[in-house]
This record gives sequence, structure tokens and C-alpha cells, in this order.
Amino acid sequence: MLATASTDKTVRLWAWPGAAPRRTLAGHKSTVTSVAWAPDGTALASGSYDATVRLWPLDGGDAQVLKGHPKNVSSVTFTPDGRRLVSAGLGADIIVWDVAARKELTRFPAHREAVGDLRVLPGERSLLSMGHDGTLNVWDFGSWKLERTVDMRHRALFACALAPDGSYLAATMDYGVCLLDARTFEETALAKLPNKGNYAVAVSPDGRTLATTAADGKLRVWKVG
Repeated sequence: MLATASTDKTVRLWAWPGAAPRRTLAGHKSTVTSVAWAPDGTALASGSYDATVRLWPLDGGDAQVLKGHPKNVSSVTFTPDGRRLVSAGLGADIIVWDVAARKELTRFPAHREAVGDLRVLPGERSLLSMGHDGTLNVWDFGSWKLERTVDMRHRALFACALAPDGSYLAATMDYGVCLLDARTFEETALAKLPNKGNYAVAVSPDGRTLATTAADGKLRVWKVG
């Protein structure tokens, strides 16, 4: 299945391949910004401009609403063991939730401005957060201590995607998209664009192609290498 988030306040599930509609998940009160599958495939998490995170069981049960963010939620992701859900947004804090208990475990300030995206890094022991303040932060699972900060030279960072082989990260920002070495976070490529606001990014299964979306309404496809 494929899950999509929309400004119509819903999450939609689609049969894949084929993109036949399967189910619509309604309940958010505003734009849905992010979705993430639980590692075991039994649930889906979503974040929204209504400042909530929702856990949707795929057996047809009611969604669990998680409240704690003061502002829009921009990103949600599960830890690899599926026991914790991590969310972030315009409040600049990261919140870690206990999935089984459906409650907040901890929260900590992540960036000086909004958090654009969250991503589990290779090795499954660290979490990457991207901020509109132009920094990448790496956090240790468990202790949630800051391991590393990378200054992206005042670029507002929106989203990132990890190559399937774990070799690089693709990141979108105001006025461009870049590639980073996934171990050193050294910038290896940069493509500048005239428009402000480059949002989602996805990497193809073979790692050779990127797709990005932007505020100008265009979908762009890039060759890597």
C-alpha cells in the first residue's frame, strides 16, 4: 500500500502498484503534512497543521490522537523497533511518544526555528532532524542527546530522503536541493533553483534518481551522479 497526506485533511491509502483507492482516514482538522508506516505494518502515523499526531490502526479501529505540540506538526517517524514514535514541527521541539501506552515519553528543543523533517540514519541508532534555522542535528536513540550539529550555511531545510544503500542523503531547502554524504554530512552536490520553497524529496529504489516538489507547483526529476 501507499499512504498519502493532503490539504483536504485526510490520509488516503492506495493499493500499490496500480494506485487503486483502498481507504480514506478522516479526522484531522487541518492539512495533513506527514505520514509514516509502523515497522511491522500494522499502523500508520500522521502529523497535521491541527497540532496533533494520530495513530491509525490498520485493522479498522479508531485513531488515537496524541496532543502535545503547540503548533503545526511537520514530520513523524517511528524508531526501527516500532516502540517509539517521534514527531516535530513549528514548535521547534521534538516529542518522543510511547506507541503502546500512547503517551509522551520526553521532549527536547531541537532547533532555533521550526523542524522541517526527521529521518532515521543508517545503523538505526541515530535520528536526524532538519531545521528551518539551517542546521542538521543528529540525536542518539535512547538518551536523545545531541551527537552532532552540521551548519548548512543559513539555508532553510525542509525535507530529506535517504538513499536505499545508505550512502547519501538528499535534502531540499529554499532555492535548491543538495546531496550529502550520509556518514560525514559533507555536501557533495548542490542544484540551485530560482523559486523559494522546495518541499518533498524521494529517492528511487536504485538510488540513481531523485524527485522533488516545490512551491511553484512543479515536480522535478533529477539524475544522481
